[in-house]
Formats: sequence, structure tokens, C-alpha cells
Amino acid sequence: AYLKERSLTDPALLETFRVGYANESIKDALPPDGDLLDDLKAIGILDAKGREHFRDCIVFPIYESNGTGNVVGMYGRKIHPNSKVRHLYLPGPHAGVFNHVCARSSKTLLLTEGILDAATLWQAGYKNTTALYGTNGLTDDHLKLFEQNQTETVFLVMDGDDAGRRAAARLAEKFQATGLEVFTVTMPEGEDPNAFLAAHTVEDFE
Repeated sequence: AYLKERSLTDPALLETFRVGYANESIKDALPPDGDLLDDLKAIGILDAKGREHFRDCIVFPIYESNGTGNVVGMYGRKIHPNSKVRHLYLPGPHAGVFNHVCARSSKTLLLTEGILDAATLWQAGYKNTTALYGTNGLTDDHLKLFEQNQTETVFLVMDGDDAGRRAAARLAEKFQATGLEVFTVTMPEGEDPNAFLAAHTVEDFE
């Protein structure tokens, strides 16, 4: 129901990115103690009390950008509007790049603030889309992907608010200094790519 509300309903999207939902049923599949439980706590899947870190979250696994297929991170989006924290990741530094496989196949990339926006663009046909970890979430893994892929052009598709505009200006300057061609896609005031494409056509976005 939450994904439908966000217009993310393409079965291919859910299958490709192995989108899941954490409803605390993991405890029913685990032994009450032992190494497995300890490992999940160490990784951060479970908290110190044994509860799911991503409970009540739509969850996206995040993979290594070098194409090994290893999951190195996770993103969770709380589905309840009154949640104090809406975005969750595993503890520790951000690792991996969302949609690294498609991102590696094009010299032109679309870059969004978050994974739901990138997923929205992917569903709309822009397979060469990846996501930051928020406005300040550019990581070394992103830069390595750009370098390994010999990326030439980046379209910055940030949110239509002050934070998004500041991020776009900052990133444009940083990327241009490395020789990348950079374009900024200006969203209407108060809208992000997900909200825009929920109310407009792909042709409008194009």
C-alpha cells in the first residue's frame, strides 16, 4: 500500500532491486541464541535487544559498486508518516552504490538525493540512475564508480527546495572540477522526482 501510494508498483522494479519489507517476522525464523543472532546484531540487522533495525521499513539492499554482487549496505524507508526517523541505514559508513549495474552501463548518469527517487526514475525508463545518501551523501564509492565507468555526463536531479538547490550547486562545482559535464534538472518548488512523476508524465520530465 505504501509503495502504491508512492507510485512504485512495477513488478520488475521490486524484483530487480529485491525490495522487501521488515515486519519483525525475522525473529520467528531465527534460533533464540547462537552465532547467527550475534552476527546479525554485529551487522546491525538486529539491535541489542534483538529487534529488527529496519522494522516497519520498505528495504532496499545496496551492493558493492565493483560488480561482485555482494550486499554491503541497506536502506530502509519507514512507511508510517508519524515516524520520527524516516530514513534508516545500517550502522557505520555508507557503503555501495544503488543500481550499480545499470549505472556502470552508461557514460551518462542521473543522480538523485535518495533511493526512492532513483527507483522512480528507473521505473520511468531512466535505467542509468543512481542515488546519493541525502544531500551530503556523496561517497568515495560513487566517485570510484564514475572513474571506473569513465562517466562523462551527470544530470543532477535534486529536490525542489533550498537544500536540493544548494546540493546541486555544490556537486556541480565538484564534478566539473574533475572534468565531468554537468546539468542540473530543476524540480518545481517543493517537489522531488517521485512526487513529480506521480503527478506528471515521463514526457513532462523529459
